[in-house]
Amino acid sequence: MITDLQEYVNLLLELNSSEIIFNSNKDPRFEVIRNLKADLLVIENPRKLKCLIINGDLIASKLKKVSFKNCLYLEKIWLRNHEITDVEISDCPNLKYVNFFDNKLCDISKLLSMLNPEIMISIWLNKNNFDSSLDLFEKFTKVEELSLSENQFRGSLEPLNKLRNLKVLVFRNTHINSGLEFLDMNLDQFFCGYDYNNDYGVFKLQEELKKYVKYDDDDHKHIMKDEVFEQKRLLHEWRIDFLNSQPN
Repeated sequence: MITDLQEYVNLLLELNSSEIIFNSNKDPRFEVIRNLKADLLVIENPRKLKCLIINGDLIASKLKKVSFKNCLYLEKIWLRNHEITDVEISDCPNLKYVNFFDNKLCDISKLLSMLNPEIMISIWLNKNNFDSSLDLFEKFTKVEELSLSENQFRGSLEPLNKLRNLKVLVFRNTHINSGLEFLDMNLDQFFCGYDYNNDYGVFKLQEELKKYVKYDDDDHKHIMKDEVFEQKRLLHEWRIDFLNSQPN
């Protein structure tokens, strides 16, 4: 039985696989997948690969470094729940979706410099070690999903003002503490807030939004049937008051 992740991926690439997906314990190959190990994964010159998804919780050891070179058709990289500290991406002209949820990346400037802001649609970076403002995201004007929770992102949301296609924005447990007025009101999903304590800068924004929480008249319990709808409603009502408070 193959136990080397690189060897197994190479085998699939030799078979001209367009998708490599290890994301379910219901996968008929699960007995093979669960024994795969590798610190490093290199994808170079694949003929047809469009999508790579490897959930680190399903394999025997988590990846620490990944490299993608000359992947002409690759559109999606989805590597969550690993221990990745280093990513190399070059000559991947069609890459539109990246998900590095729950890794150990820290150099946001390097990562974003390897992505094409003209075509990126989805960027998920929750639970890494990034520490910066949002300035580097300003040029990603085509992005529709941006998820940044549980990092040390800080400062204002203002750099996202030009992201007019943005539909999903998530920044729980960060130090982003201002700039709600710069968000596009076409957002479908919006999540800020803090899960553990009020040391996060985002506490300030959540306290602003809490002013618009609705309570039951009888027992003063928070009425929230749908969190997605509720967060969007809070932002909308905050925005109305903000605009009304501005001088004519």
